Amino acid sequence: ATRSDESARKPPTITLKRAKNASMDLWNWHYAMYQGNVSEARRNGSIVLYDYTYGEVARYNFFNGWVSKLTMGAAKAGANIVHIHVREPSTGNGSMKFEYYEEVTKRIRDSGVDVLINLTTGFGGRFLPSEEDPSRGGPGTSLMDPLKRCAHVVALKPDLCSLDMGSLNFGPTVFINTPAHIAAIAEAVLAAGVLPELEAFEVGHIRLSRHLIDKGVLPARSYFQLCLGIAWGSAATTRSM
Repeated sequence: ATRSDESARKPPTITLKRAKNASMDLWNWHYAMYQGNVSEARRNGSIVLYDYTYGEVARYNFFNGWVSKLTMGAAKAGANIVHIHVREPSTGNGSMKFEYYEEVTKRIRDSGVDVLINLTTGFGGRFLPSEEDPSRGGPGTSLMDPLKRCAHVVALKPDLCSLDMGSLNFGPTVFINTPAHIAAIAEAVLAAGVLPELEAFEVGHIRLSRHLIDKGVLPARSYFQLCLGIAWGSAATTRSM
């Protein structure tokens, strides 16, 4: 016999296409399921619609839901490059663990979406002087050997990798990339067949890029990314561009 009561209905699929914030909640939920954590698999929640004044217009509640999949929506909508950083699932803090980069890269390649993969080399360049001894790094410092910063790129061989073209005050910290460190990373990733994406946060970074291109350290036909509006680089204005 065919049941027609409410309990026999197939549960609907909810598709979310855009996110407004940088919360790790959805990813942590998905990751718990991926790891087989059954106790975290089903959750209750609400989807809330707001008008332009942020007044609530409608609310849809769901019960015992789970994340069935995360897809490459941006790529399918026309984006052709994905720039990848990885985080610790438990804290949301930035990470350099190779297995995280390996997993993300594999998932993108296995997705069947034709998109260029761009892995960061930016992690490992932060320095925050210790209050007790400014010559030493305090909490928030991640500064490390440049070849360690690009080891995941050399191993995984993405299409591109970011290469920050200089140093600057980056929020409350200092981001350090000396010409020697830039050259070391460039040599390693180019030898692995990866094209460096030259990230310029201010005009001096473009000048240094041109210098290293003239010296043969970087390819004559290089790919630039203008990173504007970052504290405290160039402003995100047409005049800056």
